[in-house]
Amino acid sequence: MKKKIIYSFIYIILLFLFAELIARAYYYRKDADSSLATYELLRSVKHAIFDHPKNIGNINHYTVRPQLSKSENDSIAAETNRANYYIYYPWVEYSYGEIQGKYVNVHNRIRKSVPDISGSSEKPIRIWFLGGSTMFGYNLTDEETIPSSFVREYQKRGGPPISVMNYGTPTYFSYHELIQLADNLFKGNKPDVVIMLDGLNEGIAPFASYYRNPANTPKLQQMLDPDIYHYSKDYDYYHFPDSSKIEEISNKIFENYVANISSVNRLASIYGFKLYCFWQPVPFYDYPNQSKDLFCSKSPIYQFDYLCPQARKKAGELNYLYYLGEMLEKAHMPFIESGHYTPWMCDSIACKMLDKIFPEKLPS
Repeated sequence: MKKKIIYSFIYIILLFLFAELIARAYYYRKDADSSLATYELLRSVKHAIFDHPKNIGNINHYTVRPQLSKSENDSIAAETNRANYYIYYPWVEYSYGEIQGKYVNVHNRIRKSVPDISGSSEKPIRIWFLGGSTMFGYNLTDEETIPSSFVREYQKRGGPPISVMNYGTPTYFSYHELIQLADNLFKGNKPDVVIMLDGLNEGIAPFASYYRNPANTPKLQQMLDPDIYHYSKDYDYYHFPDSSKIEEISNKIFENYVANISSVNRLASIYGFKLYCFWQPVPFYDYPNQSKDLFCSKSPIYQFDYLCPQARKKAGELNYLYYLGEMLEKAHMPFIESGHYTPWMCDSIACKMLDKIFPEKLPS
């Protein structure tokens, strides 16, 4: 009887391992909430059979803004959700839509910052912020974004007046930002300082960053050339290029990233502005609390095991690149969901940026 129980137990373990291997073959490199592929498979089957709307709620908003009422947090969540749409825009292919609300305002590709200027001057130092959804401030109000935090912290430290413009756009990565910046420069708009925050979209969007294509390229190609489109219908920028070698793909992505910011640096020399590039903290690398974090993504994204060490090393070689990946080692509630930052984390990143850009108090 004892042997029968042991054999049954071994059989169950082997059956689970076999099921896990089969499931992993299907879920290989797909974004998921659990590291167990069998769990994702069972959940997919459940959703296929019982297809009911999922009530997510706004617990993340309540948690990160305990000083606000639930009704106000609900309003913030509703408005940030309504604001999440794109429009066609020449040369950059798409941009965030025009929005005028209580908490989220976007006009002419610029997210409103509150405050957006320090002091009063006819010629403040013009600082442009480029990046993806974390720079844009996804799920945050206008006054909670990194550029807004940057101005508030700058005011505490003192210095000549500055003005900021937040060009952060969800799904943009460094090459898209390069084109966005060049489009502005070629139209006669010029900043004094450019601050770029990248890393997350370089890694989670390998199709885009590897080929240097906008994130919606697969769907657009399918729409324009359905007969010659060779990817599956559900293929998008989260998928990997046609290769099974993560290290090889990751190295090419990072090589592209360095080339992209180097091109921005050349533009800085030509147009006379200063450049500061920051590799951002991501929940997939050097985050001890990832498994216990209430809201961040739990799925492993293995390319960051290659990207982040290279970014840390390269930051020691380029005088305009700074690595912020270590910020999560002792972080308190850094993510409002997935890989997007809480107001507290935006404040912390803005302080780090100021520490690098203005290590000493500026003269008044």
